Amino acid sequence: MSEQFAKLTPSEHEILCCCAEEAGEIVQIVMKAMRHGLDSKHPFLQYAELNRVEIAKEIGQLFAVADMMVQLGVINVSEINFAKNRKWDKIGQFLHHISIDPNDQRATAIP
Repeated sequence: MSEQFAKLTPSEHEILCCCAEEAGEIVQIVMKAMRHGLDSKHPFLQYAELNRVEIAKEIGQLFAVADMMVQLGVINVSEINFAKNRKWDKIGQFLHHISIDPNDQRATAIP
């Protein structure tokens, strides 16, 4: 019997595919918002939502996949929280139009 590529189980492979798909959909709608604006929507689709709503939907779907990945033991919630907290601590030095308070995890637009 041949060894499975990358030593992934079928469920690991499937959930990683779902994660990549959702991440790609986030990139796609964010780029549309950057080109056309957050309050724009697809001009030819009757039931199209505003780009900002579509972004929220796609991020919500990624969060759902992340929850599944935790439940399947693919990733660990404490590692997610550690990375999130480090991002709050570090990102402020790279932003020009957003003020970050890492203690309260609050972001504020700079007028």
